[in-house]
Amino acid sequence: MKGNLAAKDFFSTVIHRWPEGRRDYHWHLLAAPEWVKETLFEPYRELTHRPGLAPVQPDNFHITLLHGPPVEEMSEQELADMVNQVRTSCAKIAPVELTLGRAAVGTVAIECAGQPGTASRPLGKLTSDATAKATGGRFPTIPADHYPHAILAYRQWGKQSGFR
Repeated sequence: MKGNLAAKDFFSTVIHRWPEGRRDYHWHLLAAPEWVKETLFEPYRELTHRPGLAPVQPDNFHITLLHGPPVEEMSEQELADMVNQVRTSCAKIAPVELTLGRAAVGTVAIECAGQPGTASRPLGKLTSDATAKATGGRFPTIPADHYPHAILAYRQWGKQSGFR
């Protein structure tokens, strides 16, 4: 592979579906970077390291369970209540085993769906419920249907690619 295709400021190159400057909370599952590199990144390197894509580095890899409320619209107390509720609820459920499907081209990224979604649905529900309870239901659940997923590479603004 010629050259370094990684962007110096990764987040400034990602295509966002949200208004510029908006920052949102998210609920993520994390994995060991060594496992991520060996299992996901090396096998998909030819796919993710192309012009127009910003590969997610193993240290930043995560599985998104829930897209949360905007940072600026939550109070510190709401945030603390939400986190405490999730922490308490997580202590009561069994560990989650999730298998990531093959990488697929999505609208704004190359992603792997978490399967079966039923395995992580209780975790998705408790994060959604805790968020709604802490914020008085001011924000919609995103995604509305439980869709655990992991991003391997994001599409970049202003870059030519064969991406959708």
